[in-house]
Amino acid sequence: MSFKSVEEILNFVTSSPGWETYQQYCHLLECWRKLVSPQVSRHTRPIYISRQILWVATSSAAWAQNMSLQRYSLLKRLNPMLDDPLEDIRFSSALWHNISQSTADETIKVTSSQQHPSYVPPDLISNEKDASSNSDRSVTSFDSWIEKMRLRAQKLPPCPLCQSPTPVGELQRWNCCGFCANRPKPS
Repeated sequence: MSFKSVEEILNFVTSSPGWETYQQYCHLLECWRKLVSPQVSRHTRPIYISRQILWVATSSAAWAQNMSLQRYSLLKRLNPMLDDPLEDIRFSSALWHNISQSTADETIKVTSSQQHPSYVPPDLISNEKDASSNSDRSVTSFDSWIEKMRLRAQKLPPCPLCQSPTPVGELQRWNCCGFCANRPKPS
């Protein structure tokens, strides 16, 4: 049995029948980001296309009202960018709460992740050339990951209880790694 790369599998799956709608939606998301200003982008999210109508979630009813007044000019500028033109755009603040955390504002996501005690700064994460020192041999993804983790472990301080490499934020917060901090205390 031969293994295929993730990229090959994704290309096969996304080129199979039924994925045209998903590809159209991804293209529409790119066009939307180019079309609207960053401020509008923070308060609107295209959710889905149904019967040639684009449904867009807005952060408030005021944004939905404001964007509804601009929908014809948006359609006029958006349709030339698309292979299959839209008939209308509908805005609704009711859809905003259904948006997953992955579509949340990137600045909020980055800030909150950097404040987490388990955050490891990018400079401690090895880059590709450090992890694959021997380019003559074929390195599997797992081998590459193991090498990256080994290099990362060399740069992180050890937990005083279990001696495993620990992010500095965890040591500052709990004086040990997150695993040791969550271990049940002996009674």
